[in-house]
Amino acid sequence: MNSATLSNLFIRKDIKSDINDLINENNNKLITTSCGFFYYLQKDVVDKLNKQIFISPSLIQLPLLLNIISNKEKIGIITANSNSLNNEYLSSHLSIDANRIIIQGMEDKKEFNECIIENKRDNINLNLMKTEIIDTISMLLKNNKSISILLIECTDIDFVANDIKKQFKIPVFNLISLLNMMYKCIY
Repeated sequence: MNSATLSNLFIRKDIKSDINDLINENNNKLITTSCGFFYYLQKDVVDKLNKQIFISPSLIQLPLLLNIISNKEKIGIITANSNSLNNEYLSSHLSIDANRIIIQGMEDKKEFNECIIENKRDNINLNLMKTEIIDTISMLLKNNKSISILLIECTDIDFVANDIKKQFKIPVFNLISLLNMMYKCIY
């Protein structure tokens, strides 16, 4: 899908036509995207499908995750940009208690911002980016003791998911965990 860039997500250029092309390919049983900011398309696309399953973001796990933890616990969401993904956005698209969600973005981290958000360069220092992600999560958990689950919105963060689980001893959900569940149910 050539139109799937962060900037296009917010101005919606060509994305709906690209998704329509995927829907029209009959051999697709499962269609997914790599960015949680596609959530606004979820219901529109699902209504057009013919026996196909569309999963846009890992965020569709939120209602389930909120129901498997106590009301005193919260879910921490790690996102590319917390200015674009916020509790107001989630409340307008999901029937959830946004007070139980704490969102932390990576937009102020130099390596992540330059390589992922602004797409200024493609020579990513993965060790530096991993350090930025781990440091961000460390501060998030230190400042929010009630977080019992982490949800990764951005697939550019997923490469650190196992490290996060090991270091912080916390369940981590992401698009990969969701796809694994769906794949096992479909195939």
